[in-house]
Amino acid sequence: MEPVSIQREGKTVDAYDVVSVKDQFNETRKRAEARLEKAEELVDQATDLAVDGANTYSNTLSDLQTELEEFQTVWTPDPSDLNDINQFVEDVTDLEEDVEDAISERQNLIVGETENLRDYTIQNLIDRIEDADVEGSLAAQLSEYQSDLQQYQSELKELIENSQYQRLQDRTGAIENKVNDIESDIDDILEKKGQCLDLYDTVKSLRNTAEETISNISDDNPTKTDLEADLGTINSQIEDYRSEYNSGNYDTALQLLQSSVKPDVTELKSEATKIERQQRQYSSQLEDLEDEINGISTSETREKAHEMLDTAQIELSRGNFAEVPHLIDEIQDLLTGPTREEQFIAALHDHDGRLTDIIEHTDFNDTECFKFLQRLYGTDEITDIRAVINDE
Repeated sequence: MEPVSIQREGKTVDAYDVVSVKDQFNETRKRAEARLEKAEELVDQATDLAVDGANTYSNTLSDLQTELEEFQTVWTPDPSDLNDINQFVEDVTDLEEDVEDAISERQNLIVGETENLRDYTIQNLIDRIEDADVEGSLAAQLSEYQSDLQQYQSELKELIENSQYQRLQDRTGAIENKVNDIESDIDDILEKKGQCLDLYDTVKSLRNTAEETISNISDDNPTKTDLEADLGTINSQIEDYRSEYNSGNYDTALQLLQSSVKPDVTELKSEATKIERQQRQYSSQLEDLEDEINGISTSETREKAHEMLDTAQIELSRGNFAEVPHLIDEIQDLLTGPTREEQFIAALHDHDGRLTDIIEHTDFNDTECFKFLQRLYGTDEITDIRAVINDE
């Protein structure tokens, strides 16, 4: 039976019609067909959105479609058949609800991924471009990237607002690939810029050290002129680098630093340091000899030693390092007894190289000891210096 409204004596009253099992069965079957069509649409949507479990939903739908076909062959349904078709409708309804929930979850995930791409990944790249401080052709390239990224943001925003989930899913993936390519290019540009800055700092330090070292070399040394010319060439190379860097040509600028400027300035610094060190060491020896020459008792010998000392100083100023040590040896031959340096070397042997013992038991003070250590280090006399750390 089913409730109906009828007219009786001019009034509408409730009543019940007796509905046959067959009519109820056929009506329920029609509802089942409609619900199953709706479920099929949902499963197709779930498949398009790559919902987790979409294959399972598709298999369940296929089973229900087969089951519905079996109901189509029931010509004289009984109450049991009616119960079965009602249960079938519930099964279809359960499938619909499960798929709808899965689709909703997937849609939220798609929107979340898209918003993350739009609001974080893309926006971060835009911020990096704005902070990049890049000039030249690369600045134009970054500006173009920024325009593309802002367009992607607008497109994704519109798709989210219009709830175009299928389109949103497809475009998010495509845009993400393009954004990754842009990010790679930006990383490369900014990495090259950073490498330029780091290497340029190193080059400047080397250049400044070389320049200062060259200035300490005697003006009478002809090699100084050559070193100054090399320094001028390096300064010109640095100007070329700056021009390329300021134009945003970081690849070219970095190549200049790596292949030309740094190797050249490193070699220049090494050569200048070697000459300046030799000049300083010999100059110190000559100063010590002058004090000892003044102590020579014989005026003729003292005068001869002074003449040789003057000659040695002239040769030293000219950078004739091959001649200076021979002159020093000749001067030392005129001196009676060992030189102060020779006395220090002997003290090193006597006290097993312990500086504290030398200072305590000889007339060498710490200043004089360190002076000789600096002069003799790296020669045949002193090849290594060790420090003892007090752990207390």
